[in-house]
Amino acid sequence: MKLLPIITTFVNEVVAVRGHWSEGTRHIGDWLYFDSPSRPDDFTKSVRALYDTALPSQPVEQALFYSRFWGTDIQDPDQRYIDNVNDLDFDYATRRAQGLAPAIAGDPVQLARVIEVMASEELNAPFPFAQALASICPIRSAPSKRQSMCSRRVIAVLVSASCAHSSPRWTASWLETSSSSISWSTSQNRRGSSPKAR
Repeated sequence: MKLLPIITTFVNEVVAVRGHWSEGTRHIGDWLYFDSPSRPDDFTKSVRALYDTALPSQPVEQALFYSRFWGTDIQDPDQRYIDNVNDLDFDYATRRAQGLAPAIAGDPVQLARVIEVMASEELNAPFPFAQALASICPIRSAPSKRQSMCSRRVIAVLVSASCAHSSPRWTASWLETSSSSISWSTSQNRRGSSPKAR
């Protein structure tokens, strides 16, 4: 308890410089999940607030956070391991990452940024977010050539990132469902025509 003000000050200083602190968020989440008491006390509530402080506030940075570590490395800060030991949730990070995809896909600036950053950083679990984002920008139903090109870029870049860091089973499944669409869009663009909705 005596260390909390010092830790809080340190977290605030890091966030003031970086904007967020992914490693800090993960470790704070571990304490909340594995070590917090059954009845939240003032200390637990302060640690929970610290989690929100360290967590990225922008959608793109949050997507990176939930994709940076292995899925099981990120715990639900509002759940306790001991309360769910017989029904563990291994998909919390996956759901959070996929839930961010619609807002990012609907914002051209955020979409361009997430593609750029995800293609240039080492991520352990980019596949769930990449899959969700690409499914929101389907090539075959794109009403314009511009959107088709954007969708093809989303798939090509994020699948590439997934191939580098995801399991062979996930990669094979993703490539199987995506390769035909990528090929179809490429042939349409080479002919200089916009793909028609199917």
